[in-house]
Amino acid sequence: MGMIKFPGYSRRVSGWILFFVLVPVFLNPVTWNLKKKICPLCHRDSQYYVLGSYGGYVHYRDSRFELVEFPHDEELALYTCIHCGYSVFMEDFSTKLKRKIQKKLRTVLADFRFPRKVENYARIPISERLELAEYCYAAGVSCDCAPFWIWFYPIKAYHVAKADKAEEARNIRIKTLGLVESALLRPKNQGIQKELVMDAGILKYLTGDKEGALMLLNDALSMTYNHRELSMENNDKYNRYLAEFIGEYLQKISKKSQ
Repeated sequence: MGMIKFPGYSRRVSGWILFFVLVPVFLNPVTWNLKKKICPLCHRDSQYYVLGSYGGYVHYRDSRFELVEFPHDEELALYTCIHCGYSVFMEDFSTKLKRKIQKKLRTVLADFRFPRKVENYARIPISERLELAEYCYAAGVSCDCAPFWIWFYPIKAYHVAKADKAEEARNIRIKTLGLVESALLRPKNQGIQKELVMDAGILKYLTGDKEGALMLLNDALSMTYNHRELSMENNDKYNRYLAEFIGEYLQKISKKSQ
């Protein structure tokens, strides 16, 4: 299933339109295969894991309740060059870098050294790779703006939390909530407020504000998603998907309270 790129708030969503309407929940296991790739920054090659197979069930993983979709809930999806430290998500790794960006990245990574020799990027702790990725994206590898970071930081928080760093994860989510609240103030985001308010509600819940979360999620449920650059049909499909997901999240909170 391919990536659907969004013209605005969402950087990318993992094939939600087709999945929501058409894709059955196949139980194929997630498999990864090693493949040699050349780093676009230092031009040296090493082995990286690429997706082999997976089933539709991956889109129902609990990570979605933390605003993280497959495959970004998998540590292998974040590539790091073992030679120079260049770190981005797998779908961005082969992107050709402009000279200006290369120069900036070399400056950012100039002092980077692994404390020991590593033969495979997967052996580098995900927290270290996420720090490097944050530096690389901030240097201009991808969209260095609030929409991108609203997508990136929940992924970082998710993996940090899994590494038993709950307070650090909470701080990242509080930071993300501030970015979402800023995005809500921009007139250009009026049509996608449903998704932004939903995200704010989820972040409230994840940072311990259950009452604030319930208020925002119910507000989001009453809104209509209408992205000006999507067709009426796709807006309708995504609006129904969001409504279903918000309803599921409200049930999740209710069960936790019992």
